[in-house]
Amino acid sequence: MTGAWIIVQGGSLREYVQSDELGKFSVRGLRVGQKLSLKAEQTDIKLRGRAEVKVQPKTPIEIRMTPYERVEVSGRVVSAEGEPIPSVNIELIHWDPLQNTGSGSTVDATSGDGRFGPIGLIIGDQYYVFASAEGHLSAETEMFTVTAGMTQIADLILLSVVGQFFIEGRITDSTGKPVHGALLYIEDPEFRETLTDADGHYRFEDLSTAVINEVDIDHHNYAHHQFNNLKTDQRHDFVLVKADGYIAGKVVDTEGNPIEGAIVTVEVEEDSSGYVYWGVLANVLGEFELKHIKDSIVSIAVTDNRNHNYKIFEKIAVNQRGLVLTFTAD
Repeated sequence: MTGAWIIVQGGSLREYVQSDELGKFSVRGLRVGQKLSLKAEQTDIKLRGRAEVKVQPKTPIEIRMTPYERVEVSGRVVSAEGEPIPSVNIELIHWDPLQNTGSGSTVDATSGDGRFGPIGLIIGDQYYVFASAEGHLSAETEMFTVTAGMTQIADLILLSVVGQFFIEGRITDSTGKPVHGALLYIEDPEFRETLTDADGHYRFEDLSTAVINEVDIDHHNYAHHQFNNLKTDQRHDFVLVKADGYIAGKVVDTEGNPIEGAIVTVEVEEDSSGYVYWGVLANVLGEFELKHIKDSIVSIAVTDNRNHNYKIFEKIAVNQRGLVLTFTAD
């Protein structure tokens, strides 16, 4: 097949070649046994193909081509208030599920009414669209599969100019005592963190969104806490649970052998206090220690990552060491 472009990949190799009038192509510098992934496309007559091969001496590589169809699809970029945003760069990402990677390029920019396209997409393939504009946070669609009747892509919403919002507040324990040195961290959209002062006060400035999806709080004397969906430009005070309970022991199988890497977690029902308990991994001896437990009797969940089994141990007393959890699959 004449004029097909072939992408040849293998290890650090990534090369583009084109077939000649006899449909032949060549790639130099390969070694025997080298694994190659080849993708070929002839856009003029809408044919494509791929092959996964090992290089063999004097053995030509054959790529079988099959037809594909395209549709023309348009879209729109708006603000959170629904107003169109012009001059937004639109990047189209074409997803390859076999390689678990995407390749993309800028394909358009929005007009005065916030619209872009039409752009040609291959029926049955997966894509997502990435939008960026000066003074706005970038946004992307969820990945979608193109269908024969598709004409529109879901609206992309760009958020307000960075640096418009804030949140602040005070962190205390259940007695009203301020918590000094608590670490708070958020994503906005990058990771950000701050510490409370001597009065328990904290503040995040120059935030870019009207709602913070998640605020996490850590302090060595308290349980981990997590609070969700916090509106910005207002005060948020938090009360931390001072949990001093602990359980230490080991996880073994039915023959008494330690289970390294088992995930051990206290099962805690969600409540408005924001209390969250994170699990620990058993070490090479199967040993673990759970800290910052607020209840006197708990259930413990154990996941054996070797066999992907899961088991609940109920009514475990807190503040004990030497606990042995014998793991048997339920």
